[in-house]
Amino acid sequence: MANVEFNDYGYKYYNESNRFLFSSDAKHENLFDFVSSNLSDSPELFQTYISKKLDIITFEPKNCKNNDNDIIKIKELLVSCHPYYEYEYQRVMIKTIGEYFNNLLVHSVIQNQTILHNSLQRNWFCKRFNWLIPDFLTSNKGITFNGEIPEKYFYSEYLKRIGSERQKQDENIIYDVPQESLVGFVDQIRAQKMAYNMLYFILDISAPKLEGLTKLQRIWVFENIFQAGYYQSEIKIMKKPLFQYTFKWKDDNDYSTKHDNYVKTYDLFKPLHNLSKLDAGYTSIPANMTEFFNDAIEQAKSITPSKIYEEYEINSIYQLLYLEIVSMINSDTMIRKCKNCGKYFVITNRKIAYCDRIDESGSYCSAVGSKRSFQKKMEQEEELKIYNRAYKTHHARVRNKIMSTADFDDWVLNAKKKLEQVRSGELDISTYQKWLKK
Repeated sequence: MANVEFNDYGYKYYNESNRFLFSSDAKHENLFDFVSSNLSDSPELFQTYISKKLDIITFEPKNCKNNDNDIIKIKELLVSCHPYYEYEYQRVMIKTIGEYFNNLLVHSVIQNQTILHNSLQRNWFCKRFNWLIPDFLTSNKGITFNGEIPEKYFYSEYLKRIGSERQKQDENIIYDVPQESLVGFVDQIRAQKMAYNMLYFILDISAPKLEGLTKLQRIWVFENIFQAGYYQSEIKIMKKPLFQYTFKWKDDNDYSTKHDNYVKTYDLFKPLHNLSKLDAGYTSIPANMTEFFNDAIEQAKSITPSKIYEEYEINSIYQLLYLEIVSMINSDTMIRKCKNCGKYFVITNRKIAYCDRIDESGSYCSAVGSKRSFQKKMEQEEELKIYNRAYKTHHARVRNKIMSTADFDDWVLNAKKKLEQVRSGELDISTYQKWLKK
């Protein structure tokens, strides 16, 4: 579980102890990097790891050593595509392994009842579950699911899935498990697809045919195509409206001053705490509290007013991305794909077509875009092409000290004026070309 605080500038992400972990600003680059990341190799890497550790037919552990490379590759990939995974990777992978193991077991029980007796034994289950968890994922012993240690939680979930003897007879209703081979590590990819589809159908101003709809109309299209319940069924988020900012920790900050202020504030209001037991709105402030109340009022006059804060308790990147996109919708954020790198970026002007990222060549997308636009314009305008050729010739004269900078500036000014006259039809292009050669 983590706490996420949203504001007009993005969000801040804290662990359950209110220690700051990372943040995302109004550019939403973490989100855009995630939806453009290639996660297609992850399911195969995950299932390769499982098959090396466990016989998925007999469920007998295999003797293997140093078999964590596939899981480490997944970790490196996930951490590179969103900071969420840098801090939550252990929980994500334990949950992924636990759910996949349960699916394998239930699937096998449906197909082959012979393993049912053994699989219902806790020791049998826990031995195999713990064998699948790499050692480097168990370094943090404090990870729990609904307050339970992982093996106990997933064993309980497995028993729920199996159900009673009567329910086992009607597998098509009871079991939500496909009859074909199972695919692992699908939750992260589903989260990625959900985020991408929300961005494209609701916020992307350049999405074909959708750009002419209002925001609410686009949401209506999205919900009816993807069936809102499909996405929202997993969005079980606890919202906490706060009248006062909750104190948060950041490892590299000195909190001594904040702590002193907290103590002073507590001491100031401590004599007034008994007001909570009184109906002060209908009765006057007791005489023995009047002086303390007046001091509090004077102190309040020096405080900068703030809004009501909103925090959310979340348990997955699925929930984090969903909340972030909803906050973008509420703030009327506009996005589009950069015509150079193809990634989404936030825009304030609908005419902007290139982002400010650095592409593989080391150039800014915006600079590459400007150059491309100019080249395209020159291909379409003969007068611009001959102006650009003459510009280079005169600029070379300045470098070679044949022409002064002042004369060059005057020439550029006049050349641009005449270029506009050619474009408007006031000046013949051949006459313009002769003038440029002078």
